[in-house]
Amino acid sequence: MIKSSINPIKLEIKEITKKLREIEPLVLKETGIESIGSLNGKYGGKYADYINIMDEIITSPDHFVSLYMNGFKKEAEVPGNHQNNYILLQETPILKEWLLLFLKRTYLRCYGSLSKNARL
Repeated sequence: MIKSSINPIKLEIKEITKKLREIEPLVLKETGIESIGSLNGKYGGKYADYINIMDEIITSPDHFVSLYMNGFKKEAEVPGNHQNNYILLQETPILKEWLLLFLKRTYLRCYGSLSKNARL
């Protein structure tokens, strides 16, 4: 029997990245966000703002998404950029699809550090 050297997590990350690249032009068009960098700045790079990643035990991609969305919703209660971004997310299904894929990929890429306490 030949053992496969393909890492299933890396393969999943690759597939998610492919899907993200496919939908990004539509996300930009429907949201009016100027670039992928701006999109990442408004949504993708905010998980450390919304989740206490130093103390939280994150056990799965779904748990990561849930913590992110709960933190995002809490921040959106105050008028300002977070609130505007949250409203846009609620109004734009393709943006929500992009964010869920992005967060799942982030969790898979950072599994070792995000789930550090789950192995204790």
